Amino acid sequence: MTFSAGIRPNTDADLLWQEVQAGQKQTSGGQTAKIRKYAQEFEANLLSKFYQEMQHSLGDVEGESDPGSDTLTDLGVHALAMGISAVGGVGIANLLVQHLTSKGGPATPQ
Repeated sequence: MTFSAGIRPNTDADLLWQEVQAGQKQTSGGQTAKIRKYAQEFEANLLSKFYQEMQHSLGDVEGESDPGSDTLTDLGVHALAMGISAVGGVGIANLLVQHLTSKGGPATPQ
């Protein structure tokens, strides 16, 4: 099983996930920093998706006919979500980091 939630195979995140899955018991400071970075990106993408779904469920704003507004809004939402995640977010990134860097290592999927 590879970590590929929206990430291309063989990227740094995928290779790091494979190393952690291979049973490496302790992570170095550099690996922990990478895990934190990718966990925050994951949390930010999740928050962005939640916000986009909420926005779409409310419907379009009247008078909004600019074809580039969706793209600009999505970029703004993603930047906001990255900022929220970087300062602690909702705690998903912290839970992922804690789990992946624990002494026992991540649980092996069965």
